[in-house]
Amino acid sequence: MPSLRLRAKSIITERIIFAFGSKRKQIEQKTLSKMEKFMALLPKWLRDSNRFYHLAGIGIVSFFGSILMGIGCAFGMDFKDVHHSHGNDGKPFRDWNWSAWDWLDILAGLIGGIIGQAAQIGVVLLVVNIVC
Repeated sequence: MPSLRLRAKSIITERIIFAFGSKRKQIEQKTLSKMEKFMALLPKWLRDSNRFYHLAGIGIVSFFGSILMGIGCAFGMDFKDVHHSHGNDGKPFRDWNWSAWDWLDILAGLIGGIIGQAAQIGVVLLVVNIVC
């Protein structure tokens, strides 16, 4: 039989977990609703699939690298999607053709690359103007 001290400790721990757990769910729901409102503002073609993540991820890559690096990542991400996709029979298809590519994913990546490179140029020009 557990001692009284251990039992009291477990009851306090359960109450703390319950109190913070419910607060955490409320915060997650608020964050999720804000994200849903933001996603509703985006065009439909950008909301489909994971194109927004292509745009944001490649934008970050282009900000820290270059637009050429972003273009390479855009094609690499879509090559991964094509390579790991499955046909109707459940078996991975090995037929490599241009029609299997999702060109809107690549377009979202290219737009993200342009935005990232423009932000990088803006930051560099800002630093140069401040220093000089």
